[in-house]
Amino acid sequence: MEVKPATIEDIELLQDLFSQAISWQKQRGLPTFSIFTDSFFEQEISNGNVFLAWNQERLVGTISLYEEDKILWGNDQESALYIHRLASARDVTGRGVGAALIVWSRRQAEDRKKRWLRVDCWAENRELCEFYERQGFEKVRDKNTGANPAWPKHYQNIELRLFQMELIKMF
Repeated sequence: MEVKPATIEDIELLQDLFSQAISWQKQRGLPTFSIFTDSFFEQEISNGNVFLAWNQERLVGTISLYEEDKILWGNDQESALYIHRLASARDVTGRGVGAALIVWSRRQAEDRKKRWLRVDCWAENRELCEFYERQGFEKVRDKNTGANPAWPKHYQNIELRLFQMELIKMF
């Protein structure tokens, strides 16, 4: 698996990947991403936040990385790299794509000398919470986002679980 920065030309592939993920989560009765607009992905790609995982010429997953996350972590911005929108193609579910993207993200965080790798997910999605714990993340807290109109729509009125893993011990 090779991870590369996404390009504007990849937006259609991203939309298809997220449509599959949304449909799968809805079928299972789980909370899910909202539909992201092309302009949302254009901005995120232009900012260098979106990465795609490829198995030869086939897209198998995606992940977005951020140097800060004030919306969810507030002023707790202590030397961390933040994971968002981790998704894998439905036909490779259970084959380690998500775990491999976390390992890749950990290397990115270590290369940037970050102390923490952080991620959030829906608190009620027990399977996803357990997945992150198996990858080495520890629960920090649950957070209800409320109805803050300044936040993106996909962060409105949801209960999230915040996780982190320590990478570099700071003395």
